[in-house]
Amino acid sequence: MAAQSDRRVNVVATRAYDSGTARTISGALLHVGNSLGLEMDVDTINVLESAYWTPRGEYFDFATGDSISALEMLQKIANAGKSRFLLSDGLATVNREGIKPWTGVITPHEMVEELQSGFTVPSDDDFDGVDVTYINGTTWAEETVKCRTPDNPTPVKIENYKLDGVLNQDHAYQIGMRRLMKYLQQRVTFQTTTELDALCYNTGDRIVLTDDIPGNNTISCLVEAMTTAGGVTTFTVTEPLDWSFENPRALIRYQDGSASGLMVASRVG
Repeated sequence: MAAQSDRRVNVVATRAYDSGTARTISGALLHVGNSLGLEMDVDTINVLESAYWTPRGEYFDFATGDSISALEMLQKIANAGKSRFLLSDGLATVNREGIKPWTGVITPHEMVEELQSGFTVPSDDDFDGVDVTYINGTTWAEETVKCRTPDNPTPVKIENYKLDGVLNQDHAYQIGMRRLMKYLQQRVTFQTTTELDALCYNTGDRIVLTDDIPGNNTISCLVEAMTTAGGVTTFTVTEPLDWSFENPRALIRYQDGSASGLMVASRVG
């Protein structure tokens, strides 16, 4: 009798996308979005891929045998790139978290309710540590990376966070530290109500909020007229300006809700 044996070969398969490069976050987003017939914000996704994801070695590597919703999958893909999946102007797009220039400004002239600020005090219910569980791309085993702050190496309350689509320990640590910093640092909130002006912005946009509170060295007013001559623009505004401010700067809100950069202001007349 002939001996029979099974031969098994271990394979790490990489899917080739119709749109985009294999393993890339942009390729995964476009693959899922296009398969659903979504209108994808290709320009924004490609900009994030070239500016952040590819240079920083951020990829999406994920395999599952479970049934999950398309929205959950798109959120997993975006999360691997430290971003949020959202819908904007009828397009499926992503918004990356992190330091970014301001998108617009909301002044008291757009508010129908007073601007309110709030502060959440630290409590024993707050997470002060994060343990991230991910699949190691070398051993293909679940591993845990501990995210701590130098001043608190033994936290009291730890969040156990499962990260999908990331095979790199450094990348998993970065995402875990981002979550920890949110728990520790995001304590101040601002709330107001507008008519339709807030619809100009999306989740994750950086917005400048201005006020007319005495002592804050800010004045919000409307531009009545403007003239430009010799490279200098002169504005006529509705409110008297306080020129006792040290090193005054001006910020203009445009009709589409966007904002200018800071400009040097000087008195004329």
